[in-house]
Amino acid sequence: TSRLSVIIPAYNEERFIAALVEKVLAVDLSAFRMTRQVIVVDDGSRDGSSALARRFAADDTGRIRYLEHPGHENRGMSASRNLGLRAALGVKCYDDTSPRRWRFVLVQLPSAIDSCDVQPKGQDHALHPELAE
Repeated sequence: TSRLSVIIPAYNEERFIAALVEKVLAVDLSAFRMTRQVIVVDDGSRDGSSALARRFAADDTGRIRYLEHPGHENRGMSASRNLGLRAALGVKCYDDTSPRRWRFVLVQLPSAIDSCDVQPKGQDHALHPELAE
């Protein structure tokens, strides 16, 4: 069984983070014989994002991880994504834009897994949704 690591950089995403994590967990990966790991990387959020993400990670330690930068610093999207990539245990998928765009990424996740899965272990695959808001 392979593992898919979905990396979610988050900065002040309180309105979106719970629904996003739930949707990622709800995607059926059985046809791919994959398990999933969700890594939420808090980029120094000042709203309730941190508390929500920590609660999700505490409630589902087998599938969800919470990470943040030292001192709860805001270091930007790239640094947050890279922190998640270093912690990922499986084939790595992420979106380079914003957690708010993930609702489009999730529609494409099963087909994107095919792209991820054929890459050698340790490779990254950025998801770039074709759909516009």
